[in-house]
Amino acid sequence: MQVIGADIGYGFTKVVAGQVAIGLPGFVVNASAKQYPSVIAPDLATPITVELEEGKQRNHAVTYQGKRFLYGEAALRGRRSQSPPRHRAFFLESNMCAVLLLSTLSRVDGERIFYVTGLPVKYFENEDTKLKYEDRVKSVLSEVTQAEVTIVPQAMGAFYHVVLDATGRPIEEKMHLWKQARCAIVDIGHFTTDIIELDSGVPVHTSSVEVGVSLACETIAREVNRKFGIELTLHQAERALHAKKIMLYGEAEDISDIVRYAKDYAFDQVMGIVTDAIGRGENFNLIIFCGGGSILFEQRISATYKKGAYFPQFPAFANAYGYYKYGLFKVRSKLGRR
Repeated sequence: MQVIGADIGYGFTKVVAGQVAIGLPGFVVNASAKQYPSVIAPDLATPITVELEEGKQRNHAVTYQGKRFLYGEAALRGRRSQSPPRHRAFFLESNMCAVLLLSTLSRVDGERIFYVTGLPVKYFENEDTKLKYEDRVKSVLSEVTQAEVTIVPQAMGAFYHVVLDATGRPIEEKMHLWKQARCAIVDIGHFTTDIIELDSGVPVHTSSVEVGVSLACETIAREVNRKFGIELTLHQAERALHAKKIMLYGEAEDISDIVRYAKDYAFDQVMGIVTDAIGRGENFNLIIFCGGGSILFEQRISATYKKGAYFPQFPAFANAYGYYKYGLFKVRSKLGRR
């Protein structure tokens, strides 16, 4: 059986997939992870460029309802690329969501899979929306494979990532977080920041705001346009955010001052919302920070939350790894294995 954890975000899609070998001593898992921009574009029927490496483009394309679509970096090359709209129609109705769902199956060979993914908490809390999305995921995946689907609140993946090991077993020294502690999860994503408060592993309060790393990217794009008179897409601004430079007339132009200003502005906006929601962590045993923003702002987060702040391994992949581990946990439970 193959287990897949898929975190389909507004900015990036992250996938962790592994083959579970049942019947061997123990519980053998070989997992792999990948990330790519949540962008799609219609594939040209007759390509006007030729890849030097045969088959390269096919690895970044899927077929949905008889039409071929590029996804990820391949989709960013042209002018017809589409990015996700920031509303629930993206999850429930759009072709884009369906294409990105299918893109997560790039390493599936047709066998039965156990598929775990998440919904932003503001949508997950609506039972009707959650059930419709679960049906949507099953319907789309059924075009390729037979899948058992589980939907969880998006940021809960980070919690599972912390309390479960690489084979889906509960980590003994972390079980107090599941059984008796108060925890908070702060997932700083591309467009949104999700906050979940847990008491003994049970969500007791959630909130979601449309503020995230994109605020820094939008600021960079605006300031670059003002200073240099050129326009950057959000994904180009994202690259500039990390590289601290842009290409201008074929030469690298340092924009460290713009990046520093953009990061400080975005951090102040995000942390203002987070501290309003959970204070400085006084009422929690642990605060798990995850998502791409937790990496971008790690130093300032640590300075703000001097006690209790915890950054899991691979913070940007925390939800995808957590979904995957939760899938292993569920498979273990079905097989009666511990």
